[in-house]
Amino acid sequence: MMESVFHILPAAVSRIVRTLPTSVLAHLEEIRIREKRPLEVIFQGTYRFLSSRGVLTADWNEAYCPSHEDCLQLIDLLTNHSRYTLEEELKQGFITIQGGHRVGISGKTAVENGKVKHMLEITGFNIRVAKEVKNVSAPLIPVLADREAENIHHTLIVSPPGKGKTTVIRDLARKISYGEWPKPLNWPGKKVGIVDERSELAACLKGVPSFDVGPRTDVLDRCPKAEGMMMLIRSMSPDVIIVDEIGRQEDA
Repeated sequence: MMESVFHILPAAVSRIVRTLPTSVLAHLEEIRIREKRPLEVIFQGTYRFLSSRGVLTADWNEAYCPSHEDCLQLIDLLTNHSRYTLEEELKQGFITIQGGHRVGISGKTAVENGKVKHMLEITGFNIRVAKEVKNVSAPLIPVLADREAENIHHTLIVSPPGKGKTTVIRDLARKISYGEWPKPLNWPGKKVGIVDERSELAACLKGVPSFDVGPRTDVLDRCPKAEGMMMLIRSMSPDVIIVDEIGRQEDA
């Protein structure tokens, strides 16, 4: 999964990050790139800067500072040299890349009628590394199981940012779809529908999930949640619908 991250990094930053120890790369959570400011990585809750030689340091004075050219190259790689085609994602403040990794952006915005029209200058990037962790949702299944209906209770999962909500619900989709129920439950697998508005849950590539979300799971990729949930109900007869990040009134 890290190869898709390396693919969008500017050459200088990619060279530095690739030199990190395997033990760090395996637990990498975020790569923070800020124009003319220290390059930073986060792994296992630890914050460290990166020197031009790929050395982890707590001293920002020793860190490599990405240049304006580095940031321009990153934008070009993120948008496949066609920034206007991703203008809607840019307005929302992030782009999701192959593998389900999300790249948050910051910089100067153009505002019209109180809403962001487009990003004028992008100078900050937060690459959040997506990971598939199987069976992480196992402790939740006995709590969520509706034994009377032989299905899953209506459930809202809440936590602070970066605590694994997406990882948990991805694994829930997988286990429900396969029918991996704890004893004494002996139910078959359920039909699962995922509305993956930000391409993070299933990490679809050309419509096919990159993550294992189960054999009985149908995915609507990059579809607005409110519309997608109704589309699934009308056409795919799901037993369970799973979405990520309820953010608007119509989603609720």
